[in-house]
Amino acid sequence: MTCTHLRLLTVLIDLLHARPAGIRIRLDDGDLAADELGAVDFPTGTITISRSATLREFRSTLAHELLHLRRGPAFAGYEAAEEAVVEAMAARLLVPLSQIIWPADARVVAEDLVVDEALARLAIQLAVEDAMNTQPQEVS
Repeated sequence: MTCTHLRLLTVLIDLLHARPAGIRIRLDDGDLAADELGAVDFPTGTITISRSATLREFRSTLAHELLHLRRGPAFAGYEAAEEAVVEAMAARLLVPLSQIIWPADARVVAEDLVVDEALARLAIQLAVEDAMNTQPQEVS
């Protein structure tokens, strides 16, 4: 296990312990929509993950749903914005910039870091945006 994996494991354990009432993680028994890989039941602190999820999808979905639990339910009308924020947080958590080898290939990043390709693509996109926003400004 690499230092990065240990750090990720530590972060995920911290997220698990951040919920005072505890967290239950269960596999889907038909509760999820066909296009869903995971969901959170906030009152019970239960994360449900699809039985059909691959290991990469399971890891990505678990981190995503843990972050939802940490942040709490979205305000009405802001669900899409909350999804985008949580997905970006999961991408940054599971795919640290230091682990992206440039030029980046989402398939390789996903395989190397055991995340789904969509999360790897988002992490690469966020890394590029971050780099563009931190470029030195010309002084005039």
